[in-house]
Amino acid sequence: GRLALGTRATWFSLLDDKHTLDEAFLGNLDQLDDSQDLVPYKLFAQYWFCDWGGVELGWDKVAADVVNEPAKGAVSDGTVEMSGPMLSLIARLPTSYIYTPYAGLGVAVWSASFDHAAWHRYGYASLEAYAAAAEPRDKPQGGKIREIEVDDALGLVLTAGCDIYLTRNWSVDLYARYLDIAAEAEYQLSIGDEAHNHDEGSFQRLLERGDRVL
Repeated sequence: GRLALGTRATWFSLLDDKHTLDEAFLGNLDQLDDSQDLVPYKLFAQYWFCDWGGVELGWDKVAADVVNEPAKGAVSDGTVEMSGPMLSLIARLPTSYIYTPYAGLGVAVWSASFDHAAWHRYGYASLEAYAAAAEPRDKPQGGKIREIEVDDALGLVLTAGCDIYLTRNWSVDLYARYLDIAAEAEYQLSIGDEAHNHDEGSFQRLLERGDRVL
């Protein structure tokens, strides 16, 4: 058939997860710790125009904890997450065996968000100060609110893989994917209604990754 539907479990590796403080991603955030999710819910659909080529529409998500430099305690201010669809042109090489290698080139159109750690968002000096505070803890300290916003982005997708057919209609897809995308970010400290410290940066190459699909 020309239509294939499936789901994937993916594991990714960040290719750029540590910077020097002088070249931090944002402020003094200079480390990224990947947050893996191996649940196989990442759907995709392929349509083959002919035996040699087709298109794939898929969805994926990646996340990483953003960590302060060790001198600041190496604690996380929160988690940056990006997810969305990817559309690729795919070329494959039909064989007389049970496997069919393929390669793809496409684009990712991903939305982004930042899930703040409560201690950072509400202006506490440290995670320990937040843990020691009386309830309710989730309220601005001295009127302070810290906000990090991450922009949506476009990215380049390169794929290489192999379909291994178990039966005529069922296959296992093993592949590797490289995604190059830059997540522009802004930091804002507000005290009451007044804006104070402001910073801009980029989690560039945050989402460059390699996938292994089982």
